[in-house]
Amino acid sequence: MKSTLDVKRKNAYFYTLGYLLVIIFSLTLAFPWAFRKYQSWLIRNTKLNGKRLIFDGRTKYLYLIYLSGLIYAVLFTLVFSFVYTLIIIILKKNGIDTTKAYELYLKAWGTFPTALFAIFVTTRFYKYRSRHTHFEDYDNTKSGLKLQLYKILLSSIIFKVIVLLTSFIGYPFALDIRERFLQSRRYIDGKNLKFKGNVGKICFIWFFGIILSILTLTLYVPYLFFSINKYIITNTVLKDNECLI
Repeated sequence: MKSTLDVKRKNAYFYTLGYLLVIIFSLTLAFPWAFRKYQSWLIRNTKLNGKRLIFDGRTKYLYLIYLSGLIYAVLFTLVFSFVYTLIIIILKKNGIDTTKAYELYLKAWGTFPTALFAIFVTTRFYKYRSRHTHFEDYDNTKSGLKLQLYKILLSSIIFKVIVLLTSFIGYPFALDIRERFLQSRRYIDGKNLKFKGNVGKICFIWFFGIILSILTLTLYVPYLFFSINKYIITNTVLKDNECLI
């Protein structure tokens, strides 16, 4: 029996649109709350072998992850600035022109903290979601991800680097690699998973969605976002070929 996501197209569009708008207009401050609401909505509308799933995570713990991400980003920025400043001072003392080095420093200072924060938070959120996804009638069984945090972070960094280096053309291929790596190490209530998606279908969803987003002046973006999530959900299965989110 297949894994299904029983959501009407219209509801999917407006719920996803609301999720994205809340994040944008709150300057990401409402991200933990919006993430919990959206994931809970997706998961409770997913069925496995006729049985519904639930997400029992709490917003306050997601905010703790969010705040710890901010702290790590600030600490990293301070250390990075200190080290880079020392390097520039040493270069100047040796009579080396540091104009380009300083320009690079300014660009990095404006990019690294944000990127680090985003990667750390989304990675921790993914692990938290995995740990708190269960069958509706679960009883003292555990869900989670058989990966140490640094390995999840590394996979996330590799995914984003591939996407950026290929100008987003490589997104479907990077997504396929990431999901096969992560889902094969996930388990829900003691049941191991794997991803059986087809990169060709991901390419179709991605490029067709990009074209429609351009033609509709970004109005299609929320449904593109939902379509990718739906494809991942309905193509993640139990290792014994039963389907699971």
